Amino acid sequence: MSNFGLIRESASVWGIYGIDFVMISIVSTFVLLIKDERRNKKQLFYGMLAVVFILFLTSYLLTSRFENKDDKLTVSIIQTENPVKVFYEPDELLKEVAKNSDIVVFPESANFSKTLSGFLDTISSKKYFNNLSEENVLIIDSNRVSEQGSLKSKTVFIDSRDGVVNFYDKQLLTPGGETVPYLATLPLLLVRYFWDNDFIPSQAGFAKGNGSNVITYGNNKIKTLVCSDITSPNLSRGEEYGLIINQNSMGVFDGNQQIERQLLSMAGFRAAENRKYLIISSNIGRSYVINPLGNMVSSTDSSGYKILTADIVPNKQRTWYNKLGDWPILLLSLVIFGLGLVKLRNANQDKNFL
Repeated sequence: MSNFGLIRESASVWGIYGIDFVMISIVSTFVLLIKDERRNKKQLFYGMLAVVFILFLTSYLLTSRFENKDDKLTVSIIQTENPVKVFYEPDELLKEVAKNSDIVVFPESANFSKTLSGFLDTISSKKYFNNLSEENVLIIDSNRVSEQGSLKSKTVFIDSRDGVVNFYDKQLLTPGGETVPYLATLPLLLVRYFWDNDFIPSQAGFAKGNGSNVITYGNNKIKTLVCSDITSPNLSRGEEYGLIINQNSMGVFDGNQQIERQLLSMAGFRAAENRKYLIISSNIGRSYVINPLGNMVSSTDSSGYKILTADIVPNKQRTWYNKLGDWPILLLSLVIFGLGLVKLRNANQDKNFL
C-alpha cells in the first residue's frame, strides 16, 4: 500500500486508519458483488465508485500543498554499527560533518555524549564542541541512562556552543527488547512468586518517558520519534513543528531487513500524514531521508559506518490529520455501523411481518 503515492498522500487528511477504512470498504463491496445475487449489483458498484471518487477528491482538495517558505537546513546523519571502538568512530564522523551542517543526528543508543564525558572533563568537553564549527550546530544524540532505578532511552539535544539544551525520553518501548510483552507478564510474575525472586527480573528494566516530544531549537521545532515511536500515528501528530527526526536501532532485531522495510513504510506514512521531512538515523541498518509526500529521496547504500547529508526545508503548516487525528474516520465508521444496524432491524421486521 505504501508504494501507491496517491493513496499515501491522502494520509494527510484521514491518516493510515482512514486509508484502511477505504481499502476495507472497497474489498467488502467486491465481496458483496460476488456473493450476494439478490442485490442490485450495478447500483452497488456505481455507488462504491462514487464514494471512492468523492473521498479522494475531498482528500485532494483538503490536502495542504507543501511550499518551501522557510530557510533550508543541512542535516547530516551519522550511521553506526555497534562500534568496538565506542568512541573513536563516531568522533571522527562528527568532526567530518559538523563544519558544514546545521543539525547532526546520531542513531538510538549511540551513547556518543555519554562516552565523551567518560573521556573528557566538563571544560574539555566544552572546548571539543566549540572547535567543531564556528557556527551553532545542533547535535542530536541518544544515550541509555539509569534514572531512579530504571533505564531510559534518552535523546539529548546539544548545541555545540551552548551545551545541552533539552532532552526527550522514548515513550513507546520495544516489546521483548526494552519491556516485557503484556502476554508474558503474568507467567513471569507466577514464576517469580513460586520459584525464586531472582530467577527473572520483573521487567526489561526500561521506563517510558512522558511529555511532549517536540523540541524547540532556535526558529525550528523538531518532532522526535525514537525507534518504535514511529509505529504510533498519535506520537507524530497533534502539535506544530517543522520536521521529524527518527533515531533507530536494529540491534535487537539483528538488522532484520524485513522489519526494517516495515518500519520504513510506517515512516513514509508518518511523513505523509503530517507533510514533514522525516530523517532516519540507524544503527545496524540503513539511514534515510523521506520527503513530505512520504517518498524516500536519499539513503545510505548499506549498513555500517556511513554519513548521509541532505538539504531539507521545514514545513510548519499543519495538515488536517495533524489537527483532527482519527476522530472523523471514527465518527464515519460509527455512522455506517449505525446504518447497518437500522437496515438489519428493518429486514428482520419485514420477515416477521411476512
